[in-house]
Amino acid sequence: VAQGAVLAVLDNERQLLAALESARATVGSREASLAQTRAAIAASRDEATAALARAEATAANAGRELDRVEELRRRGYAADQSYEQRRTIREEATREVERLRATLSRYGGDLDAQPDVVVARRALDAARADLARAEADVEKAYVRAPLAATVLSISVRPGEKPGAQGLMNIADIERMKAEVEIHQSQIGRIAVGAPAEVTAEALPRPLAGTVTRIGLEVGRQTVTDPSPAASTDARVVKVHVALAPDSAALARRFTNLQVTARIRMVAEP
Repeated sequence: VAQGAVLAVLDNERQLLAALESARATVGSREASLAQTRAAIAASRDEATAALARAEATAANAGRELDRVEELRRRGYAADQSYEQRRTIREEATREVERLRATLSRYGGDLDAQPDVVVARRALDAARADLARAEADVEKAYVRAPLAATVLSISVRPGEKPGAQGLMNIADIERMKAEVEIHQSQIGRIAVGAPAEVTAEALPRPLAGTVTRIGLEVGRQTVTDPSPAASTDARVVKVHVALAPDSAALARRFTNLQVTARIRMVAEP
């Protein structure tokens, strides 16, 4: 299997995909709401601009009409009542201009700085964050290969619940190694880089390798000699032997095979 390949799909996939679709729909709704808010504010600003222009024209006309009536009044051709009516009309027109200027001032500056647009944009940001979380959560439904490897065994089948053994065992069998138990009395004569030979009845020939790591703990042996006289509680240190490429090719089919290793030891002083 390639690295990242889907090895198993869990039963929560449908629920997570539904949550993902819901999050996508919410983002779409928030985007539409933001566009609608921007359009509404732009339209209101244009309407306020047009209304102000009309009010300014009306106020100018009212001013000119007041001046005309005032001149006629001064000459004695217009009554005081007519003059007061014209002055009232001009004052109302002036107040309307001031009101519309105040209204238009609310739409000044950048459109995205408008409070309603800011609120809509924040709602969209929150929806996008929820979408990103839903996209990440979908990955919880899939078990992917952590590396390019070979499936050695499968523990469960579709419809079964995984147990303590997990779903399957995979391994990179392009690189093989042997784990050797060395008696504590001999570990001092083992060095990293020492050549080793690994044998087993299942192998067509001895395998060559090199010591790559020496353990730091002394523990009980896991492999015992079937002889009745053999020690069953020997204290050993684990040593890792990396197999050469041609030897690794032969050992690929024998994962967990019990082997015997011979390691060239450092000469005693």
